[in-house]
Amino acid sequence: MATVFALAGCGTDIHPGAAAVVNGHVISQGEVDDLVLAACEYSESVRLGQGGAEPGQSMATLRSSLAEALIQFEIIDEAASQLGLSVSDAKIAELTSANSLPPGLSDESRDLLDDFFYSASRAQLQQAVVGAHLRDPKITTADAITPEDIEAATKYVDKFASEQDVTVNPAYGSWDGSTLVGDSGSLSDAVSTTPAAAAQSAVADAVEDLPPSQVCG
Repeated sequence: MATVFALAGCGTDIHPGAAAVVNGHVISQGEVDDLVLAACEYSESVRLGQGGAEPGQSMATLRSSLAEALIQFEIIDEAASQLGLSVSDAKIAELTSANSLPPGLSDESRDLLDDFFYSASRAQLQQAVVGAHLRDPKITTADAITPEDIEAATKYVDKFASEQDVTVNPAYGSWDGSTLVGDSGSLSDAVSTTPAAAAQSAVADAVEDLPPSQVCG
C-alpha cells in the first residue's frame, strides 16, 4: 500500500498524547504503544518457534512501522470513501483469515493483532477497489478486483495522500515523503508484513547493540 504524504503536512502542531493526526483523526500514542507490545509478543513467539537464532525485533522499528501503518489505513479509507467505494465485511474476513496467530499469545495481544490484520486487509482491498474503479468506473466493490488493481491504484493514492493533512509526532519518526524514518535513518518495514516479517539483516544490524529494554523478548 504505497502512499506518499506531503512534507507540508508533517508539522509539529501535534495533539497532546497523539502519535499522529490524519485529517483531524487522532491516532493516540497509547493505541500505537499497545499495538507495539502485542506485535512484540507476536514477533518473539515466532522467533522462538523458529529456534530463536535470529535477534529480537527492535521495539523502535515496530513503533515506527505500526504508526505508519495506522496512518496509511486512514488515508486509504478516506480515498475509497470519497470515490463511493466499499468493501464487504465478508471479503475482509476472508483475506484476514490468511493471517494465523501463534498459540500462547495473551488475549489482549490476540485481540489487538486481530484488529490490526483486519484493518490491513480492509486497506489492501480498498486500494484494489480504487484500482479496479479507475479501470472500470462501474466497479464500486471488491467483487471484481484483480491482484493488478492494487498496483494500478498507486499513482492515484499517491496523489490523494499528498493532499491530506498529516501530522506526525517526532517521537515516532519523520516523514521522508512516503514512510516514517527513525532516528537511526533506517526505514520502517513494509506495512503489509510488519508484525509477521522475519528479522531482516538491516534490523539485525540495528538491534545488535541495543539494550534488552529496547528489543522484543
